[in-house]
Amino acid sequence: MGDRAVIAREGEEKGVYVHWAGDLLPALEQIVARDGVEKATDTLLAHHWSNVRPDATGRTLEHAELIEGYGNAYTDLDGAEPVCMDVSDFPAYFIGADGTVRSSDG
Repeated sequence: MGDRAVIAREGEEKGVYVHWAGDLLPALEQIVARDGVEKATDTLLAHHWSNVRPDATGRTLEHAELIEGYGNAYTDLDGAEPVCMDVSDFPAYFIGADGTVRSSDG
C-alpha cells in the first residue's frame, strides 16, 4: 500500500489523488521550478496519479500512462474527471500561484 496524498492549488479544498506519494514535496518543487507554475499545475491537476516523479521517463505501468517528467497517471477513468479528494482526506500538498509548494504537515 502506498503513501497516499492529495495535490491541490493553494486555497482549494479539493485536489487530485496520488497513490505513491513518497518524497512528493521535493518532486513537486522540482516540477514547478522546471516547468513553471501554470504548466505544472495544469498538468498535475488534470490526472490522478500512481506516482509523481520529475525524472519519469520510459516506464509505463499497468492502468497508468507515463507522462514524461511528471510520473504515471492512471488511465482507467474512461474519460471521467480525475479523482478529486478533500484535502483533509490525506496529507495535502498545495501549489501556490507564486510557485511555492507546501505540505499540510507543516
